[in-house]
Amino acid sequence: MSLNAQTSSSDDLPQYVYALAYHVIIFWFLSLKLTDRAGQVGWIAKNLVSTDANGNEKIDEQAQVTLDYMQRVAYADVDESSADPDFTPELYGEILKKRWIIGNSVVTIEQATHKGWAQITKRHPSGTSCYMHSNANVVLPSHLLLQLTASIPQGTEFTRPIALPDDDMTRRAIWGLDRNPTVDGHKVGVIYIGDNQTQEVEILSNITGSGEYYTFLAGLATVTELKGAKFNTQGLDREYGMDGEKAFCWRDRVSEIVFHVTTQMPTNLEHDPQCAHKKKHIGNDFVNIIFNNSGLPFKYDTFPSDFNYVNIVIAPESRLSFTAARDPRQGQLRKDPYYKVQVMSKPGFPEISPAADMKDHQSEKSCRNLSACWQ
Repeated sequence: MSLNAQTSSSDDLPQYVYALAYHVIIFWFLSLKLTDRAGQVGWIAKNLVSTDANGNEKIDEQAQVTLDYMQRVAYADVDESSADPDFTPELYGEILKKRWIIGNSVVTIEQATHKGWAQITKRHPSGTSCYMHSNANVVLPSHLLLQLTASIPQGTEFTRPIALPDDDMTRRAIWGLDRNPTVDGHKVGVIYIGDNQTQEVEILSNITGSGEYYTFLAGLATVTELKGAKFNTQGLDREYGMDGEKAFCWRDRVSEIVFHVTTQMPTNLEHDPQCAHKKKHIGNDFVNIIFNNSGLPFKYDTFPSDFNYVNIVIAPESRLSFTAARDPRQGQLRKDPYYKVQVMSKPGFPEISPAADMKDHQSEKSCRNLSACWQ
């Protein structure tokens, strides 16, 4: 390993562990009972505040987002909510709209002046929440804001709302804010290697796989239509079917993964003899999952790329004895197949995965979690 590679690895590893630490905090917090969450926020916040060389307290951006998310789910197990598309002047009559910056959030209040309904949208660092409110009396948006904030007189340290002008610049800024994803988005390649296949083109030209391969995919993610998709498809075509009609996707409350499954993409060796269209996806994925059904050892340089750093090599592993395979009581074992899993890293990349050496896994979730950890 060169000196530059060693220096890069030593610099990147602490940042990687630092980012994973915040993921651990979030997942641990979500695993708590709803009634127990609020009591944990105080001591977590205290320990996320650091002190610089001058003795001044500071809190970095990841800590701010983490605390904002915990406050959002401390008293309610709810996800993000979007604005009601039917809340329009055509259905509700005249609607007055005002926006304010309050701390790290942007609050928008839209008030229907004739029907008493209002829509309140709060854009947090960790997500967006929308609420509908009904009032029998005619009120203005500023009245609702006063009900949501402290009454005057206010202390000098109180974060006062800052009114935003209703102009094109503000609208463009809000539009840009809404385009920023509030979950961590990842893309991971999935490549099937058939019996005795070793060459890149013959592997990428596969459009089908074995039964074990499809069992693996079914446990890895959910099949989702690409045409007209509203989520980030991570480069997959959502209009003309150039990358197939469906994709495998997975999401929890803080992360989402789009899998670039090469067998889902069309193959046309006459017009694309090198399968360059598929390679442009998996060649730009930092992490690829290799389902190796070739019966041969996988070589890291099978798919040359400057952007692939980790290959997670999967091989099906039979765990049924001759007798157990014929015992109907062992049916459940067939539904939960075992896989041999090995994480192969690019030379110079730190090998800190628990699967750097060959390991046996029984769940596709383990492989998905491994791929997410390396993003």
